[in-house]
Amino acid sequence: MNEVEPREGIFISRRALLALGSVGTGLFVAGLVLAFPRLGVPIGAGLAAAGLVLTALMSLWQKSAR
Repeated sequence: MNEVEPREGIFISRRALLALGSVGTGLFVAGLVLAFPRLGVPIGAGLAAAGLVLTALMSLWQKSAR
């Protein structure tokens, strides 16, 4: 049988890293909007649009991989 040995050190899944990155970005944009509304709103809208595009691309990529 092929036995897989566990990895050494701390392992963080890709989904967890993506979630942490999303939360961190969301908090950053929220702080930016509160501190500088004229600057934060366009930046937040741009990041939201980029997030939607990346989500759609990842969804298509996962469907094509199946």
